[in-house]
Amino acid sequence: MSGNLRTINLSLIILLSDKRESDFYRFFTREKYTLFNAVLKYHIMKKLFLTPLLLLATIPFMMTSCEKDKPLSEAIIGKWEETERTVVIYDNGVKTESHTVFLTQTTITYQFVEGGSGIFSEDTDDYIFSWLLNGSTLTIHNLYETDFISEAVIDGDTLFLTYEEVDDTDPSITYKIIITIKRVS
Repeated sequence: MSGNLRTINLSLIILLSDKRESDFYRFFTREKYTLFNAVLKYHIMKKLFLTPLLLLATIPFMMTSCEKDKPLSEAIIGKWEETERTVVIYDNGVKTESHTVFLTQTTITYQFVEGGSGIFSEDTDDYIFSWLLNGSTLTIHNLYETDFISEAVIDGDTLFLTYEEVDDTDPSITYKIIITIKRVS
């Protein structure tokens, strides 16, 4: 057995002193570093993939507030001032024109009070009306000759009322009216 050990030690010394050993050592060293680089690249790429993924996952939480949105029936309560009116004209369902009027000469306000009543003001004239909200459909009674029915959407401090009318003389022409109203109080 001790003879076998000497043979192994002698072979190892020969192997270490042989030039071929350095090629062998360089091969395994290069393979070891290549393997190390592959593992390192894998971990870096994994982190580079996870970092944007985690960032994208947190964006929706940063974009929402901790405060819950009020239902439309509560959010509409208050005083609103009309700032612009846009009319989009459609002929047989195809948009042909769009006009926006910015209200600077007259002051038009809507004040929605809890319980379904409100005050409409145009310059110095005030009119009492009643209102009803069914989902996002707002109906204002007793203000015009017929009920004013529109879709209501609140975005921050802006209320958008949208409704459509058909032309009296040509039923193929429709008007989409968008009223933009800013919260005053």
